[in-house]
Amino acid sequence: MPRHTVDDTIVFDPALRENTLGLEEPGKITELLREYVSDERFERMDAILSKRTRRLTALLENVSNPHNVAACLRSCDAFGIQDLHVVTEGSQPIRVARGIARKCHKWLTVHHHPDLESALKVIRSAGYRVVATDPGSDIQKATPLGSVTMDEKLCVAFGNEADGVSPELRQDADFLMVIPMHGFVESLNISVAFALSMHWLRTKLDETSGVTGDLTMNERVRIVDRWVLEQVSRSQEVLAELDRRKRAAETAS
Repeated sequence: MPRHTVDDTIVFDPALRENTLGLEEPGKITELLREYVSDERFERMDAILSKRTRRLTALLENVSNPHNVAACLRSCDAFGIQDLHVVTEGSQPIRVARGIARKCHKWLTVHHHPDLESALKVIRSAGYRVVATDPGSDIQKATPLGSVTMDEKLCVAFGNEADGVSPELRQDADFLMVIPMHGFVESLNISVAFALSMHWLRTKLDETSGVTGDLTMNERVRIVDRWVLEQVSRSQEVLAELDRRKRAAETAS
């Protein structure tokens, strides 16, 4: 399976890294594999991409439960949030409960960062404010979710199941955000808090911007390339065969 980097560039296995097909060119993969994807499926992908956003994203800090990670991935896909940033303990790969995620991670751009400092640097360099989900304190007040605006790009950071966000993230965040509650419980499961927060903020974003998607054409082309690779069975083998035939034709001529 081709791996993708944080900017949706495809990193192929060795057999295709030195190909003659021009696979590095955005849109080339889709051009070569288009016949293997039905018109209906392609139209569906295009419709979904038209509603994807990169003005809202999220950061998971050391969230360890595979079911919670999977639920967060599903929420991102459901609410059209293309990017998810992840920091894990010891830079370990994220563990996802497949039955819950339903393979939706393949539709997203998941950014793996070695540590919190690196994550925040990348996120802020992309123009995002960072808000940490935390109840706050007398010293550092938290803004209720309903009062958060979407006038600027926003990254919402969620901490692990046991301790919430780390003291470092709490300190480095631009502000804190809390979901108001009116019962005996004082917190929500991260998957629930994630879904409530991202749904509300995506709705607020659409109302503020007046549009339902904001990806550039180049971003859409690159994402479609990756999606098509995921859709076509044995896609690398197909491309390798096309490369072999082109090399043979060039040798014969």
